[in-house]
Amino acid sequence: MEQPEEQLAEEIYNTITAGSYKMDRITLNNLVKRGGKLKNLSLSQLNVLSFLESREYVIMKDIGKELEIKPSSVTNLVNRLIKADLVERSYDPHDRRIIKVNLSEEGKALIEEVRNANRKYWEKILKKIEKTEYEEILRVLKKLHKILCETIEK
Repeated sequence: MEQPEEQLAEEIYNTITAGSYKMDRITLNNLVKRGGKLKNLSLSQLNVLSFLESREYVIMKDIGKELEIKPSSVTNLVNRLIKADLVERSYDPHDRRIIKVNLSEEGKALIEEVRNANRKYWEKILKKIEKTEYEEILRVLKKLHKILCETIEK
């Protein structure tokens, strides 16, 4: 018996949400296993580092806006990342109220380490999927990604 579209949509939503949560847990577990600075990194801090990764620098209020974090929380997160030597803070020479943040070299190396650990984990997972299913999975994921990007840009 075929499931109604609403029920299928709910199941897709629940599966994606659960999968996202599990991937976050896997990422954090990989961090803890690696020790050092990684061990004490929170998911919120990792999100800030990931946001900074593809940008030369970011204004503090943009971090809060993008990651939907209160300004006081952004300040606390960034201060902890500065203390860990993962980000650097600078002030706009024309307006000292504008605070810029960027990844330090150590922060860049840490993000690369996290990506490599996650890539290795995904390789283990994908080995459990039939090769014949790869193309179908990839097609659906690309379509979902395109729809998500179009939705976000609106």
